[in-house]
Amino acid sequence: MIQGEFRNEKSKLLYNTGIDYALDLIGGKWKTIIIYLLSIKPRRTGELVKQLHISHKVLSEEMKQLIKIGLVNRKSYASIPPKVEYSLTEKGYDLYAVLRYLTVWGEEQATKNPKVQIMCTDAM
Repeated sequence: MIQGEFRNEKSKLLYNTGIDYALDLIGGKWKTIIIYLLSIKPRRTGELVKQLHISHKVLSEEMKQLIKIGLVNRKSYASIPPKVEYSLTEKGYDLYAVLRYLTVWGEEQATKNPKVQIMCTDAM
């Protein structure tokens, strides 16, 4: 069972708040940074693997989840070698707009703590 998730007698998932549900959907180590990178421009698989320093398997699992919830598009090109490009959907851009406010707030908080460094910023 996921943190913040409860089940009622009809096996319907119950969450305390919409925030709990949203964080359940996009939580984890990689989803928010993938959304951030795709908000800048569409990216190919190899590009994301290099930027994130993660395996193809982990990226594939994360992308499947993001596609399933409707935040990311996957476009395959009929070419050799095969080319796949990922981009945000309209729903993904809507979410990124919300995450942008959280990003600004987090960056402001980080400037107050000398032990914290934000790695991915608009200054990248």
